[in-house]
Amino acid sequence: MSLRKSPSGASSARQEGKSAPSANAPEDRVNAAQAPMAPAQAAELKQLAEEAFEPDAFDPSLTQAEAGERIRALKAKLRLLSEPPHTA
Repeated sequence: MSLRKSPSGASSARQEGKSAPSANAPEDRVNAAQAPMAPAQAAELKQLAEEAFEPDAFDPSLTQAEAGERIRALKAKLRLLSEPPHTA
C-alpha cells in the first residue's frame, strides 16, 4: 500500500494497481436504478416491443433498470420465436 498526496495536499491510502472504492458506489447503483431510461434504451425497447407484438411492454416512465429487464425479456422471446417449432 502506498500513500498518495491529492492536489490539495491531503494523503490518501491506496493499494498498488487498484483504485480506491468509491464511497458512493452503492448510492450510484441506487440512483442508476431509479433514473429514467436513456433515450437509446427507449428506442430499443420500443422497437423490440413492436417486433414481439407486445406494444404494452413499452412504457416511457420506466427506469433504466426496468427497461433493461424488459429489453432482455423481449430479446429472449424473439430468440425463441426465431427458432424452428419443436415437433414430437
